[in-house]
Amino acid sequence: MEDGCHAIGKSIILGTYNQKILRLESIYRFCDEVILSAKLWKCKAGCAHCCTSLASLTSLEAAYLSERYQQVLKERLNFSAHLAPPLPLTTNERAALCLSHAEFEEEPAPAASHLCPLLHENRCSCYDARPLMCRLMLSSVDCGSTGYAQVPPEVLSLHTACLQLLEDLDLTGWSGYLVHLLPRFLDDEFLIRYRAETAVITDKRLRHNIPNPGLLIPPEHRRQVEQWLTQISLH
Repeated sequence: MEDGCHAIGKSIILGTYNQKILRLESIYRFCDEVILSAKLWKCKAGCAHCCTSLASLTSLEAAYLSERYQQVLKERLNFSAHLAPPLPLTTNERAALCLSHAEFEEEPAPAASHLCPLLHENRCSCYDARPLMCRLMLSSVDCGSTGYAQVPPEVLSLHTACLQLLEDLDLTGWSGYLVHLLPRFLDDEFLIRYRAETAVITDKRLRHNIPNPGLLIPPEHRRQVEQWLTQISLH
C-alpha cells in the first residue's frame, strides 16, 4: 500500500458497447502518442522480455482484440502450455484497499511464467490491438542487459490511473490474465452476450471489475499526472 496517496477523478463511465470501444481507443491513443513521445524508452521491435502469460486485461479489451484478430487468436492460443494463477485483485480493488488504508499483502509473483502465446518470432501478432497492460510495459533501461525494467515513478502513477479508467469502462465485465480471459471470446455467442451485457462467467481465476474509487496518485505526482490525463478524450 502506498503512503500519501489521494483519490482524484472519481467517476463511473457508462455507455453503449460501441461508445466504450471509442473510449478504449482514446486511452490506447493516449498511451501510444503521449507516453511514447517521452522518448525515454529502450524498448524496440523484437524485445519480448516482458511479454508473458501474466499479461492482464479487461473483458472489453478481450472483446476488442477478438473482433480484430479472431483467426490469429484461434491459431496461436495454446492454453495447456501457458498456465497462470488466478488474478488476485483488479487495479480498482487495489486502489480501494489503499484509499481505505486497509492492510493487504500482494500475491507473490510465480517463480516462472510462460511467454505470451500471441508472440511470433518475438513480435506480437496482434500488436495494434494489444491490451493496455502491454502498452505500458516500458523501460528506460535495456532490461535484456540489466535483468530488470526501470520506469520513472510519475509514469508508473500515470500507468495506474489509466488502468483504473479502463476498468471503469467495463463495469459489467471482468479482469484476468490474457490466457484465462481471451478463450471466452473465441466463442461468437459469448461475444454477442457480452456486447448485450448478458454474459455470465463463473471462472474463479477471473475477477469482476469494480468502479474507480478515486485515482491513486501520490501528491508529488498529482500535477503532472492530471496534466497528462487532460489529453485523454473519454466523451
